[in-house]
Amino acid sequence: MKAQRISLLSLRQVWEKPGIFVFSALVIGYNILVGRYEIEQGKGFTVTCIAIVGHVTNCIPYAFFWTMVSFEIGGWFMIKYRMFMDERAQRLAKAKAEGIAEGKAEGIAEGEAKGKAEGITEGEARGIAERDRVWTAWNERRLAAAAKGQPFDEPPPSNTPTAPPP
Repeated sequence: MKAQRISLLSLRQVWEKPGIFVFSALVIGYNILVGRYEIEQGKGFTVTCIAIVGHVTNCIPYAFFWTMVSFEIGGWFMIKYRMFMDERAQRLAKAKAEGIAEGKAEGIAEGEAKGKAEGITEGEARGIAERDRVWTAWNERRLAAAAKGQPFDEPPPSNTPTAPPP
């Protein structure tokens, strides 16, 4: 919801009281300086009062102008700040999304590498177990033939090609 505006150069109403405060501070501060100066001149009361009123009359437009300029510049800085914060939030969201995607890709690559390593390790273990089973069976047949006194002419398993385990 937009803040309500007053017609005076589209100054937001939330700035109305601070604007009046700044305007008043400028006018009062200037008049304190000018009042001291005019009093120190040592002229008569009437002449001094007329001079101070003249200075106040000349000061009001300048104080109004500087009040408006300061609040417009402040508004511009607030707009720029909001734009910066929005852009920063977008950059952080983009970086977070890229980080998640990068982490996911790294996780997949790491998982594939780990899976390959585990597959190789498991394949080697199965191969060793199959080789041991073949050699054990051959040795049992050889020992059984020797126990019966029969000749054993079967070649050792290392000389026979074996199919890789399924």
